[in-house]
Amino acid sequence: MTFVRTCLLICVAGISVAQQHPDFSGTWNLNVADSDFSDKRAVVPDRLVLTVQQSGNALKYRFAREKDGKKTHYDVELTIGGAP
Repeated sequence: MTFVRTCLLICVAGISVAQQHPDFSGTWNLNVADSDFSDKRAVVPDRLVLTVQQSGNALKYRFAREKDGKKTHYDVELTIGGAP
């Protein structure tokens, strides 16, 4: 009987976790020293930052790069799920 209760508890916990949506919000900075730029075609940026903002099913992210004083970025906004 204890085995059955344990399995039931695991199933209920798994269902409740599966119903929660992960939040990917945050800021990630490239650590150049710990990155592999061994490909000769790769351009090593001075700075690279990925910023993600998630609210419900809306997701925005900004990819910002800096190399030799020149800054570039692009922004993306999307909706997760729903009809196409």
